Formats: sequence, structure tokens, C-alpha cells
Amino acid sequence: MAGSGIRIEVDADTSVVEAALRRLRRRFRNMRPILDDIGSSLENSTLHRFETGAGPGGRRWPISGRARRQGGQTLVNRGRLKDSITHIADNDEVVVGTNVKYGAIHQFGGKTPPRTIVPRDKKALFFPGARHPVAKVDHPGSTIPARPFLGIDRDDEVSILRIIRRAVDRAVG
Repeated sequence: MAGSGIRIEVDADTSVVEAALRRLRRRFRNMRPILDDIGSSLENSTLHRFETGAGPGGRRWPISGRARRQGGQTLVNRGRLKDSITHIADNDEVVVGTNVKYGAIHQFGGKTPPRTIVPRDKKALFFPGARHPVAKVDHPGSTIPARPFLGIDRDDEVSILRIIRRAVDRAVG
């Protein structure tokens, strides 16, 4: 938002117009309420993507192996990533996102590093297909396809413009 602004000039000498312009000027000195409304709208849009399993613009996410095996939803196992979506607005910008570390690999895709899996609560691991319990498994890493959940699509743009129009109407009105 830095560097953007609104400038309105009216060649009229009416107190009604001048009062409306003063209200508009006062209103838009503090952009936080408008940006907060935009953030709420984008947050809701992002949460809706978890319900539909599709990214901005409606492109369906590749179904995860876990969702296929368990019959659940992709990117929604315990709901931690979905529940972490939030926004922060100030007078200059609004940020919508997550603080969950694995959010980035789901948003952009990539390869997880190799790792050793050891049991947490038991002495050994057992999983379908294993011949016997094992003390550890050397996992080679996984390739995760991009499943974008953050972003702004055409519907979001329409919502943002509607929020701005309402704010201008209230300020002028």
C-alpha cells in the first residue's frame, strides 16, 4: 500500500460536498479497518479452500496419500494448518498466512529431507507391509506437490473491491 493514495478534487462550493470530503479524508487516514475487513474476507476465502480441496481459481489439489488411505481431506488431518490461518492488518498492509512450518511446502511443493523415524512411545515400529517390528526406519524423503491454499483469485478481487466501495460509501455518505 505504500505509495498509493486517493486524491479527489471537486470544483464546488457546497458544504455537503466539503463535509463528505473531510469525512473521506479522515476515514482514509486510518486504513486499518478497511484492511482488517479485507484480511477477514481473505481468511474466510482461504478456509473455504480447505473445504473444497482447491486452490485460488478453483484448481483441485492432488489428493494426498493419507487422504486416499483414510478417506479424509487433503491438507486436513488434525486441522492444525487450517486452524492456523489468520490475518494481521495495520494502517499500511494486511497479511494473511500461517505460522505452521510445513505450510510452505504444501503451498509451493517440494521435497522433504531424508530422516530417520524412531518410535515415540514404544520400543519398535510396525506398519503394514513390514515383515516384523523395527527399531527405526530411514525415510528417503517425500516429494510433495504444490497445493496452494493462500492467494487472491478473481472472487477475492471482487470481494476486496466491494469492501473498498462500502468504505468509500460510508465515508462519503
